[in-house]
Amino acid sequence: MMEYKVLETIPFVSALLEENEIVFFVGSGISMWDPSNLPTGYELKRNLFKGITSHKDLSVYFDGIYGNNVNNLIPNEQWQKVPLEGMFGAIYAEIGDRLFDGLTFFDNNKYNPIHKMLIFLTDKTTHKTIFTTNFDLLFEACLPRTVKPIFNTLKDYPALNKINLIKLHGSYSDKSSIIMTLEREGTGLPVFLQTFLKSFLSGKVICFIGYSASEFDIVPLLSNIPFSKVYWIEKDEKAIRDNPSMLKILEKNNSFVGFDMRLIFQELYSRKVSRSSTSLPWSHINSALSNILNFEIAETYKEKGDYCKSKKYYLYYYKNLIKEQSKISTIRILQAKREIAKIHVLRHEFNKAESMLQDLIGNIGHVLTHEDNNPSQLKSLLADCRKNYAMVRLAKIQKGIASEQELEQIEKLLKELYENGISEGNIDKQAEAKRFLARCKRIERKHEEAYRLLEEVLEYFQFIGRTMGEINTLREYANNLMMEKKFWKAIELHKKY
Repeated sequence: MMEYKVLETIPFVSALLEENEIVFFVGSGISMWDPSNLPTGYELKRNLFKGITSHKDLSVYFDGIYGNNVNNLIPNEQWQKVPLEGMFGAIYAEIGDRLFDGLTFFDNNKYNPIHKMLIFLTDKTTHKTIFTTNFDLLFEACLPRTVKPIFNTLKDYPALNKINLIKLHGSYSDKSSIIMTLEREGTGLPVFLQTFLKSFLSGKVICFIGYSASEFDIVPLLSNIPFSKVYWIEKDEKAIRDNPSMLKILEKNNSFVGFDMRLIFQELYSRKVSRSSTSLPWSHINSALSNILNFEIAETYKEKGDYCKSKKYYLYYYKNLIKEQSKISTIRILQAKREIAKIHVLRHEFNKAESMLQDLIGNIGHVLTHEDNNPSQLKSLLADCRKNYAMVRLAKIQKGIASEQELEQIEKLLKELYENGISEGNIDKQAEAKRFLARCKRIERKHEEAYRLLEEVLEYFQFIGRTMGEINTLREYANNLMMEKKFWKAIELHKKY
């Protein structure tokens, strides 16, 4: 048994780029980034289970798995071993093809920079092969003439002068291939695929990306293949420690681990693509690729709470958009400004945020009046900026640096946001508007109205399994209790969640 080595971003990328014949094995984690925004396997499994246990008599089962109780019905490490395909299979057995009515988000052609980078790196190898467990069509959308999807049969492998995309679980483009995967769950991959995986991957250098190693049909095979070397890109150390299947593969091979996919791919871009030949089929959009990664890295630092670095990369993103203004839509520039304003909010730089948001609201209104492009997107952005403006004004009132007399204007903005959410069919936007309206009611000491609004929002977030939305709403609920001096109830609420 070998101990895997954790490398910082730069040495990890350096080691990766030294591997001339590396094979990439990718899971759903690569399709979660902007602009793809598909759910990860974990999120999809959680939300599917939330949906099928939504009846009040069944909710105990959801709580018994995803709750915080140490005596959960199924320990978390065991539940993680239940593959997404297994849950799909169980639902498909009950409702048949109606399962696909809830999977239309897979009909998405918004590939992201990671798909593009993996194609670029694989094109440098002699095997030109990528393995994926994903149903989605994002690699194919990236370069449709270059990527050859292969599933159900290997008779077309290898496709010459193509990137061969081996889709182990089928493809959304052919729903019958997904059904075949669901029907064989528990019996393993077809023999021809098992034989191919063993012979192709033995002795190879492999890099796992966005892959949770949770499938019954693939993990046993991977665990017994002697790789020359293993690279694994994961979220953090805990994600590895809590995953016995992943650990088994890592500890049986000479393995290297890197953390944070977005930082690693930003470094890969700066080291590889930006210095590459202009003969690449996507050379004309390299600058756009770089800038999307600037946005992604800004998001990474924002999630980590490093708002100084986050603002720096948002500014890179915004300035690059300005440089490309003739090629970039106005809405992208306005969206970039909005993100920078949100960073000012997170850093409690309320005056800067307020000034920027006021300018944005005026600019978007002007564009809506004088341009016909993307009116629905612009209206949505305008509503979002008004929401952020209302948040800033509320924060200033709560800190005593603005008057409560402004609440009427703020409530008007939030009601406009709610109406915009209704017109778009965007329930998230409606829920956010209600949450901040409840905060207004709390400041006005109208506690019963605040509770009613928060309970409506909670019902929505609990139904769809949106954990952070639920937590933020419960925080508002607890703040309302404390304002009424119901401290013990607030403490009990905090303890419960």
